[in-house]
Amino acid sequence: MIQELETKPEMALKLWQIYAADFYTYEHSVKVCMLSILLAKWMNKPQVFIDEIGKVGLLHDIGKCNIPNEILNKPDVLTEEEFSVMKTHSTLGYVLLSSTKELGRDILKGVLHHHERFDGTGYPAKLSGKSIPEYARIVSVVDVFDAMTSNRIYREKMNPYKVFEIMSDGSSGALDPDISNFFLDRIKRNYLGELVLLNSGEVAKIHNVESEMHHRPIIELNGEIVDLKTNQTIEIKSLFIN
Repeated sequence: MIQELETKPEMALKLWQIYAADFYTYEHSVKVCMLSILLAKWMNKPQVFIDEIGKVGLLHDIGKCNIPNEILNKPDVLTEEEFSVMKTHSTLGYVLLSSTKELGRDILKGVLHHHERFDGTGYPAKLSGKSIPEYARIVSVVDVFDAMTSNRIYREKMNPYKVFEIMSDGSSGALDPDISNFFLDRIKRNYLGELVLLNSGEVAKIHNVESEMHHRPIIELNGEIVDLKTNQTIEIKSLFIN
């Protein structure tokens, strides 16, 4: 990403445009870029794919630069009319980037379709399944994960294990389940050895993350090994912060 910004000033200007419009969108875009690149590497994609998915991740929300701030940063639930305006950001981003010579058609389609849903109820074109461009299907998984694990103006960030639970079934038809589960299987490994707060108020350590139930790992609690897959009474409430 750094090399891209150094060698292509127009990309740096696009990133600055996002930063100037809204800091959360800028921060989110950088994180989605990095996680998209990481996911593509985990998937053993070729270098050209990795380079392009990074651009989609970085620019997927650039259309929000043209969404009124009172809608973009509204602390309450959007009205139906306001949500209709918000949904235009993917199309606005596509239009904004269409004149950028360095961005190929696949990148533009990734930006345009990153809010399509796997079940066909997304926007702007209501594409479904594998008809949604792969760039968009990958970025949408990372987009959802980062949005839910980040603080927003209208809600606090969610604990990653709750996010794992929500995303493990493809977020109820929103995400490509194969990509989503692959991502979760890899990202959850980063939490091995982390301390977590349980619903009992006790603190445990993540002992093993190999369970197919991403949100119910094996923990070490009071010197004992407990498999949350079989012990349904224990829940992880949050990461434990000293």
